[in-house]
Amino acid sequence: MKKIEIIFETIYLNRLLDLFSEKGILGYTLIRDIEGKGSTGMKSSDQIGDIFRSNYIFTICEEEKLDSIIEGIRDFIKRYGGKCMVTDVLLITPTVTDQNLKNE
Repeated sequence: MKKIEIIFETIYLNRLLDLFSEKGILGYTLIRDIEGKGSTGMKSSDQIGDIFRSNYIFTICEEEKLDSIIEGIRDFIKRYGGKCMVTDVLLITPTVTDQNLKNE
């Protein structure tokens, strides 16, 4: 499994969510109004309006789907800016056996 993390300006949220939908990404976690400092300077969450605010979103995908998704994200970042990190992850979820043990 791969974890895809993207930092982007808030005003482009709907465009990124449309891209996720087009690529078959159904689940994600979004953290709004993040703060940090990088090559473009300080980004603060107390900016007026959405123009200078940034969000962080992450999702996971099967490795086989990564190339198609990354191609779309690369185009998004070229057009709107942002940063994307991709890492290997081990996804741990409850199994049927785990649920049965919990109920006993």
